Amino acid sequence: MRVVEQLPIAPKQTQEAYLSILFGAVLAADLILRAAKGSSPWGLRLAGAIFGFFLICVMGFAYANTLGVAAWATPATIPLFVVGDMAMGTALWAAVKSGAHQSKGYRAATGAIEALLALTLVAVAIHFSSLGLSAAPFITAIVLAPAAHTAALYAARLRPAVWKDMLACVCVIAGVSVARYAFYAAYLG
Repeated sequence: MRVVEQLPIAPKQTQEAYLSILFGAVLAADLILRAAKGSSPWGLRLAGAIFGFFLICVMGFAYANTLGVAAWATPATIPLFVVGDMAMGTALWAAVKSGAHQSKGYRAATGAIEALLALTLVAVAIHFSSLGLSAAPFITAIVLAPAAHTAALYAARLRPAVWKDMLACVCVIAGVSVARYAFYAAYLG
């Protein structure tokens, strides 16, 4: 691994920390209100979505702009976080929202996100291999996330249907987790 420059902490990582705190506070408030009242205000959920989206974007930019680790300094880092989180979110939505995968809109959105995830993982794998790092975890992530997710969603007779959604969710989370582990492990050399 080529190290360009070691920075103790970049400004984007500081922004990531602050946004994580805000996002966590909103999630905690939402959880407390849901436990106490059975629901939470729409504005609180909207604030959570906004903080979550900005947190995802800041995470991608934080690592793409880190010059200390050559493997992280690529434009593909940003979609690795943004698209990976969107893929996990849509898979989780289907796991908690019964019958979501039966909607044409959900299938179209999920198909587009999974295709973007596959392209992102290929781009990151190419970048890692160009630096002499292993692309195997990203290839594994491609098999686990977009491919297995799609196969699980369209499995002919997996009963009960909730297992299909749960399996699809586990596949995506496992795939994105493998990719993120390999991404972070590049820091260690």
